[in-house]
Amino acid sequence: MGWLFNKKLTDEELENIYQEAEKYYNGYGVAQDYRKAEKLFKKAADQGHAKAQYKLGSMYFNGDGVTRDFRKAVNLLTKAADQGDVDALNKLANMYYISYGVSSDVATNNLKKAAELYQKLSDKGDIDAQKRLADMYCRGYGVDRDYNKAVELYQKLVDQGDTDAQKKLADMYYNGHGVDRDYNKAVELYQKLADQGDADAQNTLADMYRKGYGVKQNYRKALELYRKLAEQGDTQAQFNLGDMYYHGYGVKTSYHKAAEIFEKLADQGNTEAICKLASMYHYGFGKKKNYNKAEELYQRAIDLGDTSAKYDLDIMYKNRNKDSGYTQLSTNTSSNKAWLEQAEYYLDRGYESRAIAIIEEAASKGDPDAKELLYKFYKGKREIEDKYARQETINLVNQLAGAVLENAEEERQKTIKELEDLKRDLEIEEYRAKEQYQREKMFAEIEAEREIKKALENRR
Repeated sequence: MGWLFNKKLTDEELENIYQEAEKYYNGYGVAQDYRKAEKLFKKAADQGHAKAQYKLGSMYFNGDGVTRDFRKAVNLLTKAADQGDVDALNKLANMYYISYGVSSDVATNNLKKAAELYQKLSDKGDIDAQKRLADMYCRGYGVDRDYNKAVELYQKLVDQGDTDAQKKLADMYYNGHGVDRDYNKAVELYQKLADQGDADAQNTLADMYRKGYGVKQNYRKALELYRKLAEQGDTQAQFNLGDMYYHGYGVKTSYHKAAEIFEKLADQGNTEAICKLASMYHYGFGKKKNYNKAEELYQRAIDLGDTSAKYDLDIMYKNRNKDSGYTQLSTNTSSNKAWLEQAEYYLDRGYESRAIAIIEEAASKGDPDAKELLYKFYKGKREIEDKYARQETINLVNQLAGAVLENAEEERQKTIKELEDLKRDLEIEEYRAKEQYQREKMFAEIEAEREIKKALENRR
């Protein structure tokens, strides 16, 4: 009678068998029975029924009524995916992406396979696959890094109303990552996100109003946004609000209010606020100059993992002819112009307030170039809310630093390469950490699903 069991069945007959298997698998109208479900799924799967292949593969993946067998699971899911089954494509793509249930000693090949499967899903209009594929093109995971392709995919997702893609695309335009920097496009995207209550977008939008990026500089608008977010407990907005009081942007300068905000944040372990307080003690802005207190705060920030605090502490020690033990700053410049390199370092990284503080320290020691820079900076600040003076300050610092550091260009390029290598290493570490988290999450979900099914089965 074996020939009857193996005879070629019609599509309708296979679908009926699949539906019967689903009843036993889920316990719909019958007592739940994984063994009967497995037998029926297998009968349909052996004759090419894609959904049956997917369900049987999932049973082997989860260990539902069968011994968990990833090899059988991958084999069945692959057969279903080759027929275009979306569920199988998704499950298989995720398995390859996180190397779960597939060989983990060929992670690069797994990512390539994942990218191939996500592309098939993306072509079918699957939004989650389009997101993952865009991220992979942006980072170069499993595919050659292609920012243009990433932007194309993110834009398609934005057109469909996806806020995650909107945020990533806005960040790319804001930072100029993979695209020409375009503050106007960034503002447009951040504004849409801000209107939906996205705190990160509101913070960035406030920063853009503060700096005049993509919009007319408007300290009051920035202050309004920072205050609104600060009242909601947003720590980044609280810090930015303190910085506005510190510099007198849109409000009367108040070191007292700034310090009050920074101290509250410092008590919560906010390293940016700790460094700001340390700087106030270091340079005597709003606080009585106290090197011991500054050193204590810088060291606390370092202990909490803030690497920039090492540079701050190094600057303070160099100004006092001491050795901090942190030698990241180059010593190739002449000692009387070392402040130029230090100021340029912070300007290049967006820490303008720290750069100005360094220039002020040099000016207090009588350096004529520093005095000239400060005169132009503060003169411009009084006349035009310092937008153009700040830019002129930055340009002059870069010009002077370029002349002083002409012989150090090779060292600078070496440093840039080291930073790029470090960034790449950090991206890899971040990727591995996320993958580990996803593995653990997936495993926990599988175990939870099994426990729920067992509990339901016992109740019956």
